Amino acid sequence: VVGPLNLVEHEHLAPRGRHLDGAADDRRLVVDPLLARDEADCICAELLDPHVGSSGFDYVSDFAAQLPSRVISTLVGVPAEDQEAQRRNVDGIFHIEPGVGMNNEASRNASMAVALYLFELMTARRAAPQDDLMTALVNAEITEGDGTLRRLTDEEVIRFGMLLYVAGTETVAKLLGNAAFGMGDGNRTVVIAGSAADATAQASAQVMSRFLNRLP
Repeated sequence: VVGPLNLVEHEHLAPRGRHLDGAADDRRLVVDPLLARDEADCICAELLDPHVGSSGFDYVSDFAAQLPSRVISTLVGVPAEDQEAQRRNVDGIFHIEPGVGMNNEASRNASMAVALYLFELMTARRAAPQDDLMTALVNAEITEGDGTLRRLTDEEVIRFGMLLYVAGTETVAKLLGNAAFGMGDGNRTVVIAGSAADATAQASAQVMSRFLNRLP
């Protein structure tokens, strides 16, 4: 495993022509946006409330880098006490070295660490199911081309789990950082006030995701 995007290169994991059953109606496999938003709101409050009244804080390291990992960790089922260690492992997957990019030993080791952790989490959910995405994957079935059903193999669960867990973490962290920079730019003004401005917030998020989400 070199990086998260390589996880989709295997034909037997391609979604075309196949359908996930069993967990397809699970509210965690098809994540309810309101559920995800409620959990994200709680995590935002937990990260930001300690800084109310302070002279300032590091927005990127204390919030932007934390929020996406915390949200997806919670949805996947990673216990709170393990989330920071796994966030660092995910960061390590995106380690870049001159001349080789992400195809380096540090990135490979970090990717293996995340895969091994998800294997342990998968094993735990097989023994004791919970209300999370990993349990949904463990219980999911694939409809083959001939109509037969089968459970996901351990490898498929881990690869799909890696894709869920890793794919959006770095990009969302960059988006949040770039969005703050953009909103602080004197040439742009974004005003969002309370829940009544949901439409404005959604429109702003769409614009930011198009123009500000840039990986190095």
